[in-house]
Amino acid sequence: MSVLLFQGCANVVRFEKPSLVAHAEKLDGSDDVLYYSIGIDFTETVAPDIAKVRLKFTPETASYALYELTPAVASRYLERYQPPPQWPEAWKQRAAKDDAYEGKGIYMKFAAGRLERLGLCSHCAGGRAAPIVGTADGGAFYALPLTERQMVELFGAPLKRMKVREVYY
Repeated sequence: MSVLLFQGCANVVRFEKPSLVAHAEKLDGSDDVLYYSIGIDFTETVAPDIAKVRLKFTPETASYALYELTPAVASRYLERYQPPPQWPEAWKQRAAKDDAYEGKGIYMKFAAGRLERLGLCSHCAGGRAAPIVGTADGGAFYALPLTERQMVELFGAPLKRMKVREVYY
């Protein structure tokens, strides 16, 4: 996943736990902030409560615990990642070597068959998507954007929660 800086984002809330960062804003007339972007770095140690969160690629598909995700699963539901045409050629060549998939507000990057990075986004790149995440027991599923209560139910309480002016994806 690339790192992009969007400046001038006002009233963005950043929710942090080890290996997880999420961003929220008041969206679509909501009175409360809604979490529209979640990034998980599996190159770090991921807490079991996060690794057991479930992902659905569509409302009709089976769910998978995040630790169960593989390139074979991802390729059934998502397209190979294609870097944006405006990227420099060197970046495109590097991205072409990645085992990465995207679509439906989901980005996954694997190394040696193991998930390295997961990005979920409902309001990114000028589009709308609704990635679906669920509790470890599969008892509840929610489409992004998520409320604060849903974030805590799924991922646990944040270690840090703060307002920021710049958002890094």
